[in-house]
Amino acid sequence: MSGMGKQISGAIEYLKGKLQNSVGGTTGDRSMQAKGVGNQAKGGAKYETGKAERKAKDLVD
Repeated sequence: MSGMGKQISGAIEYLKGKLQNSVGGTTGDRSMQAKGVGNQAKGGAKYETGKAERKAKDLVD
């Protein structure tokens, strides 16, 4: 997957986690909140990895 693809995928994962966290907090579902926090972290890491890959590719090109 390219850097841009990882960024997009990471952003989607982050937003999914944000939504899960919000819904879990509203409904009192702590399990959903925890999953949301995990997905936010995973999405953020993937996004930053994609960003770094794009910068590295730009430096090489």
